[in-house]
Amino acid sequence: MKSKRNALFLLLCSCSKKRWSQLIAAMLLAVLSGVGELIATMLIYPFLLMISNGGGQKEVKQEQWIMEAISGITNAVGVEANVSNIAYITIFVLCSTCAIRLTSYRYSSLVSAWIGTDLSTKAFGRTLYRPYEEIINLNSSDIIGIIAVQTDHAVYAIKSLLQLLSTFIANILIILGLTALNPRFTLVVLLIVALYYILISAWARVRLQRNSTLLTSCIGQNQRILRDGLKLSRDIIIDSSQEIYIEHLRNNDRVMRQVQVSSEYVAIFPKFILESITMSSLLAYIAANSAQTSGANSILPFLGTLAIASQRLVPGVQQIYSQWAQINSMKSSIRNVLYLIESGKVKNNDGADALPMHNINKLIVKDIAFKYTNSITNVIQELSFTLQKGEIFGIVGKSGSGKSTIIDLVLGLIKPSRGSIIVDGIDLYRNFGTVMSWRKTCAHVPQTIYMVDGTINKNICLTKEMNEGSIKNVKTAAVNAQIHDFIMGLKDGYESRVGDEGIFLSGGQRQRIGIARALYKNSEVLVIDEGTSALDANTEDSLIKYLSLTKHDRITIIVTHNKRLLKYCDDFLDLDQLHGR
Repeated sequence: MKSKRNALFLLLCSCSKKRWSQLIAAMLLAVLSGVGELIATMLIYPFLLMISNGGGQKEVKQEQWIMEAISGITNAVGVEANVSNIAYITIFVLCSTCAIRLTSYRYSSLVSAWIGTDLSTKAFGRTLYRPYEEIINLNSSDIIGIIAVQTDHAVYAIKSLLQLLSTFIANILIILGLTALNPRFTLVVLLIVALYYILISAWARVRLQRNSTLLTSCIGQNQRILRDGLKLSRDIIIDSSQEIYIEHLRNNDRVMRQVQVSSEYVAIFPKFILESITMSSLLAYIAANSAQTSGANSILPFLGTLAIASQRLVPGVQQIYSQWAQINSMKSSIRNVLYLIESGKVKNNDGADALPMHNINKLIVKDIAFKYTNSITNVIQELSFTLQKGEIFGIVGKSGSGKSTIIDLVLGLIKPSRGSIIVDGIDLYRNFGTVMSWRKTCAHVPQTIYMVDGTINKNICLTKEMNEGSIKNVKTAAVNAQIHDFIMGLKDGYESRVGDEGIFLSGGQRQRIGIARALYKNSEVLVIDEGTSALDANTEDSLIKYLSLTKHDRITIIVTHNKRLLKYCDDFLDLDQLHGR
C-alpha cells in the first residue's frame, strides 16, 4: 500500500494544525541553532588568523573579506577588532548557541511527546469506535502492542526525524562556512564522506527494514505468550507446563534482543570508519601544505577551525545516519500505528439529524437476515418478532443457534444483511446517530462478565463518577441483583477489590455484579444474554421475579438455554423449533 513508502510523512499529516505549528517552531529553533553554530565556527578562523599574525590584524588577501566582516561585527558592538574582543564575542556566541540548542532539543522532545499522546489517544479511540463486527475480529494483544509499544516507536521516529533535520541544518551551514574558507579541501572530503554514507545506507536499508518487521512480530508474539501464560495459569499449574511457556518466551525474546542489537550495530558502526576518514583527511591536508614556503602559519587558522568544526561535524554526520537508521528500524511500527488510525476512521457525519430516543414503547424486528463476513451461510434467516414495553421476551435455543447474534442485532452492534429493525416507527439504521441514540437506551448482561481490577463500587458504576447519589444507586442495584448481602459480608464492603478480571469472585458472584451493573444504568431496554447461567435455581428465580415485578418501565429480553425460565416471559422465541431441531 502507499503508506509503506512514506508512512512517517502520512502519520505526521494526521496531526492537528496546532501540532504542525509546533513542528514548524521546532524547525525554526533548529535553524537558529545552526546559524549560531556557523557564526561560532567562523569566528574561530579570524581569532586563529590574528594569533598566527602576532596578535595584529595584518591582512592576507584571501582572508580580507572575513576580516572585514569581523571588523563590521566589532564596530557594531563598539569594540576594537583584536584577539581578546574576538575571543569574548566567540564565547558569547558559543554560550548563546548552547542555550538555543538545549531549548531546541527540549522543545522538539516535548512536541514529539505531545504527538505521541495524540497518536495513542487517536489509535485507541479509532479502535473503540470501529464497528463491533470488526472489533471482535481484532487480536487484543496486537492492538495493545501497537498502542502501548509501537506508538512509542513511532514517537521515537518522529523525535529522531526532528533531531536529524536539526543536525542536518547545522552541519550544512558549517560546511558552507568551511567551503568559503577552503573550497577544494572541504568539497573533496564532503564528496568522500557522502559517497561512503550512500554506500552504507544502500546496504543498511534492506537489513533495517527486515529487522523492523521481525522486531514488531517478536514484540507481538512476546505479548501473546505473556497473556496466554497469565490467563492459563490454572491449567499451567495443574499440567506442570511452566517450563514450556518459559522456553517459548526465552526463544522469542532472544530473537527480539538479537534483532535490536543488529539494528543498533548497523546504526553505530560507520562512526568508527568516519573518524578514520576524518583523521586521514586532516593528515593529508597537513602533508600537502607543509612544503609551502609560508610554513605552518598559513595553514594554522584553517586547520584549527577545521579541528573545532570537526567536533561538531563528525558526530553530526554520524547522528544523521544513526537517526535515519533508527527511523528505518521503526518503519513497521509506524505502518501499524498508521493503519490503526486510518482504518478506524468513523463515518458518523450522517447522524446530525438523529432524534434522541426516550420513552420507548415498541421494537419491531422485520424479516432480518445476517451473515458474518467469514461465513458462507446466514446465521439468521428471515426472522421477525415484536417487543413491547412492559413485557419480558424470552429467546431460547441450544448453543450455536444464533441467540447472541440476535442480541447483537437488537443492540445495534451489528447491522442486518437484510430486513429492518424499527423502534417506535424509526428505522434503527437510518443513520449512525440513530444507532448511537438507541444504544444509550440499552443495558446488557453478557454471559461472561469482564471485571476491572478495582473495587466493587467501580465495577458496578464503571465509567460513571461516584458521588453520594451514585453510591446509593449502586447499593440499590446490588440489592436487586441479589449480591448486596455477600458484599456486606466482606471486610471492606463495596470498597473491596475484586482482583484481576474478578479472580477473587466466583462465577455466580461476577454474574450478579454484572446484573447490578446493568440495573444501575436504569435503561429502557434490558438484555440478559445467558447472564444467569452461573446462578443457582433459587437465586435465579428471585432475580427473574424481581425483573417481572419491575418490567412495566422497560423492554426486557432474557436469552437462555433453560426453558424453565419461559414461565416468567410474556412471549418467547424458540430457535430450536425455528430451525427444526
